[in-house]
Amino acid sequence: MLSTDEIVGLSSAFLAALSFGSYGVPMKGEAATRVDVDPLVFQSYKAFTVLLTSTLLILINNVFADDYDRDGKSYDNINYHDNPSRYWEFQKWTFEDFTPWAFVSAMMWVPGGTAGVYAIRRAGLAISVGIWSCVIVMLSFVWGVLIFHEKQRGGVIGGVWAMVVLCGGL
Repeated sequence: MLSTDEIVGLSSAFLAALSFGSYGVPMKGEAATRVDVDPLVFQSYKAFTVLLTSTLLILINNVFADDYDRDGKSYDNINYHDNPSRYWEFQKWTFEDFTPWAFVSAMMWVPGGTAGVYAIRRAGLAISVGIWSCVIVMLSFVWGVLIFHEKQRGGVIGGVWAMVVLCGGL
């Protein structure tokens, strides 16, 4: 039986896959192709839209977090490590939660997104996303298992086998 964390995680992964699998479609659209927007400019549009969307989601999240606090529940003294099913609950975001590691992530995301626009325009949506999806699977596996020591249900060998099957299918 799946735990609450696993259900939320798998649902989130499905939504992420649906979103990431579709975000390149506007780059191949007739309007974008006709005006031939520079890939760096297109990436700037994406980055600005991420800023707006993230701001909206933070506001929505904080409304839900306020409702949670009004119900008499509190996030104080919760040990998330001992009680991981509490991760999915709405936690109010403040600037105290900010981390400069976000800039490191963005420094990788912006060139990657720009290269993605070039790839989709030159090699096509299916080929480009197929190649970088395989590389993402491999890199994420290495980071998760070897760097962050995340446990795999099937062990490391099962994880490697799943990675081979996923990449082989692409």
